[in-house]
Amino acid sequence: MVPGRRGISREARSLLGPTALLGFQPPMATFEELDALASKELHARAVRLATRRLDVRWLWDLFEAIPQAEVAAGQRDEAYEDQRHVLSLIEDAFRLDEEPLADALRPMYIEYLLAHETD
Repeated sequence: MVPGRRGISREARSLLGPTALLGFQPPMATFEELDALASKELHARAVRLATRRLDVRWLWDLFEAIPQAEVAAGQRDEAYEDQRHVLSLIEDAFRLDEEPLADALRPMYIEYLLAHETD
């Protein structure tokens, strides 16, 4: 397997097809398509994308949004604890696929996915 002129082998280029060589990316999901997903799936996609992109800023914004989302979801005790303990916020951010907390964060997930999913 000798790399071709474009940095990948001839075999890989033939498997990928011509659109891969032109930088083809699948179409971005629309708001309606994302809004139709379960909150659990939105959470998984947004966190997975932010992790893959090493988007620490967005993850931090998510951490900061957790206490307000917990209040909106009726989890006032959790919100108070999270404001006191940053580590629990980090833990929460990776397990936020639980309803109703994930529902309260849907707009944040959709906005992020619309802006960055094809990056």
